[in-house]
Amino acid sequence: MARLAHRDETYDGGLIKEINRVVGPPKPVGSEEVHIRAMYIVSDQVNSQGGRFAEEELDRLTELLIDAPVMVGHQRDSLPVARNFKAAKVREGDRVWVKTYFYWMKESDGAEALRNNIDGGIYKECSISFLFSFPECSICGRDIRQCHHVPFTDYELPSGDRRIAHFLYRGIERVLETSLVYRGSVADTRITDTLSPGDPDTMDIGTATSPTLFCKLGEEDTAISLGGGFSRGALLFRAGDPAILDDRWSTLFAFPHQPG
Repeated sequence: MARLAHRDETYDGGLIKEINRVVGPPKPVGSEEVHIRAMYIVSDQVNSQGGRFAEEELDRLTELLIDAPVMVGHQRDSLPVARNFKAAKVREGDRVWVKTYFYWMKESDGAEALRNNIDGGIYKECSISFLFSFPECSICGRDIRQCHHVPFTDYELPSGDRRIAHFLYRGIERVLETSLVYRGSVADTRITDTLSPGDPDTMDIGTATSPTLFCKLGEEDTAISLGGGFSRGALLFRAGDPAILDDRWSTLFAFPHQPG
């Protein structure tokens, strides 16, 4: 006889501490009690509504996402299936994303079905519901509801250049919820079980530790202290003096100052 066994998921203690700190469940949760995944929820690209988040507004969004519920299909007549507890700006190529981390209880109704559908690629895309005060026209800077510019329409500027109109979400006031949806309004939204910036082209902006780099140059070890980001998959520089890596450096080690 044989039976299927689910993998025993455990998570970094920092994530569990973050859940207990920001959500504050009446009974603190442990690593063995929860499933954790992450959503690439919005980017700085124009979405299907003709709206776009400027990068500075994404900073505000990362604050407001904390403790927001996770729904299915924006159906607010039902209870949440999970809850957001951490968010960060993430750069991928020429895009800036907001990556939000969410959790749900393993023993809750439908918990395994939710995990199976996410990990199996059935529940794949996501969306956000939020309140904002001012839709700024990308052409004239006025309220796009009151000017004559129409999103997705091509206009000639006074300089002679041409630009396709959209509007910027300004004055974000509140995140109502995030949702698992059949199609996100911004291209390439996705759900992932990668809970750290482990891809070479990906970094969490403003959340990485500052490592000291030990570079082996021939027979000589050289220590260089830089502000940067460290992940399992890549060493990612985001501040401090530039480091030039070439074929003379046979080995590169990074040691974060902070534990873990």
